[in-house]
Amino acid sequence: GVIAGGALSRFKGRMDSKEHLYAIYLPAKPDALVFDPDHDFLREIPKLNWGPEELAPILEFAPCGLDRTEAMRRLLASNPTPESISLIERMIRADNGMFPSITTIQPLGNLAKPELRGLFLDLLQHKSFGRRAEAVSALAKLPEEAATTAKLRALINATDPVDVVVASIKALDKLNPKANGDVIRKALSIPSLRGQIKATATEALKKGSGGLGFEPSA
Repeated sequence: GVIAGGALSRFKGRMDSKEHLYAIYLPAKPDALVFDPDHDFLREIPKLNWGPEELAPILEFAPCGLDRTEAMRRLLASNPTPESISLIERMIRADNGMFPSITTIQPLGNLAKPELRGLFLDLLQHKSFGRRAEAVSALAKLPEEAATTAKLRALINATDPVDVVVASIKALDKLNPKANGDVIRKALSIPSLRGQIKATATEALKKGSGGLGFEPSA
């Protein structure tokens, strides 16, 4: 896969040995190269030899989410530039389907940058339940803020996805356990498969999250 001029072109070649030398003739140096861009066949690539300058084009134009996610991870690995963060935010906002191409936003959330609060709040409405839950976890890494806390408290209910409710309990427990003990106690009565919500709330309260001396009921 050759990325150039904001598009990816596919070039085919026969490979019948562990190593093979190919020659691709192009009018100019490409922005990036991606081997097996669609992940069509069984293979193992021990090392992805992507240069730093290839990461942004791969994130933006590679057809496979696995490559895009890895490019994002590498862009964020150490002292990411504002331009890189801006591109990643734009790509994540555009990745709005039920099954996102970029498989996780955790590396972006781990930066704990307050300027990304707006992105994570918007992602609370994402079609993907998993993406919503990751947005909640990302918000928990930011400084406490009243409007954000109010949104997370509202997510502890019997209608939002279980993963989102569980993530919200953990987030509130991390942000301000004493102030949010009431809503975490409320979660004890919310039914869920295998009692995940109750178990998460119970664990939070046992640690002292606004529930001093809490003893779980039988």
